Amino acid sequence: MTSGKNPKPSGAAADAGGGVAPAEKKPRANRAKKTVQPDPAATTDVLFRLQAHPDVREIALVGEFNGWSQEAHRMERTGDIFEITVPLERGRSYRYRYLVDGQHWENDWNADGYVPNEFGSDDSVRVV
Repeated sequence: MTSGKNPKPSGAAADAGGGVAPAEKKPRANRAKKTVQPDPAATTDVLFRLQAHPDVREIALVGEFNGWSQEAHRMERTGDIFEITVPLERGRSYRYRYLVDGQHWENDWNADGYVPNEFGSDDSVRVV
């Protein structure tokens, strides 16, 4: 049977006046930070491919998966095709674009979708 009063919260102690005093906070032990690596079973290799004009020298794959780094994923050229395979976490969608010769942004016209970005254009979206 309950008395109609609220039970004291877990971790709280009754004070001398019958009220509830907050529990004493204990400092947390210092723990070394761990670097978390994606579970290989939770990732899949995703191929990105772009056909380019013969005058194009280099293309970088730039997106959420690499912090929008222009250097992280340089694509390899075979003839007029540039491609790269990137391991990505399953069950997510990723925004990305291609940076051509360090100057021109291109979308992937075979992407799963497109979303507007803050620069007045669209980002390509790949669903993994």
